[in-house]
Amino acid sequence: MKKIVHESAKYHVTGEAVYIDDMLVNEQCLHGVLYTSPIAHGKIKSYDLSAAKALSGIHAILTYKDIPGHNQMGPIFHDEVVLAEDKVEFIGQAIFLIAAENEEIAEEAKRLIKIEFEELEPVLTIEKSMELGNLIQPPRQKILLKIFFTLVVKNIGILKHKQHYAFPAKDKKLKFTVRLKILQKFKQLFQKF
Repeated sequence: MKKIVHESAKYHVTGEAVYIDDMLVNEQCLHGVLYTSPIAHGKIKSYDLSAAKALSGIHAILTYKDIPGHNQMGPIFHDEVVLAEDKVEFIGQAIFLIAAENEEIAEEAKRLIKIEFEELEPVLTIEKSMELGNLIQPPRQKILLKIFFTLVVKNIGILKHKQHYAFPAKDKKLKFTVRLKILQKFKQLFQKF
């Protein structure tokens, strides 16, 4: 059997590998710095970016209003904003993105941003969250799960593009409808292994 050597193994073991931090930054490259929330929970009452934007070497200070499309980064549930809009929910939550000619200028602009919060009591325990009715995501009236057995259906010839649905019962447990034919077929498949 032929040995396959990782293409960068030689560089790693000899210390010649080049990492991002080893690369020189081009003068034409802007530096991005985030202005983040200094508080755990609060409403953004007002902000003033004028002094920071006027600083020499600042190319842009972006807010959620500058994001084209949706201000969301949640891959499945769209419940996580890229930049805070009217409230912050944790220390370090991104509020503004500063683009400057170098990091020092960006940090100076950060100090010049004026922002006013109405601090709210942070929710620090699951019990407190449940007491206040704070949920990770809004409750759903009906959960509809569509399960497509695309590859399985084509490979073992069952269901022929049918869907299965699951709905929560009154006691919050999910009821699943499962066809006996599927269970029998899977049992046969797994017995081969």
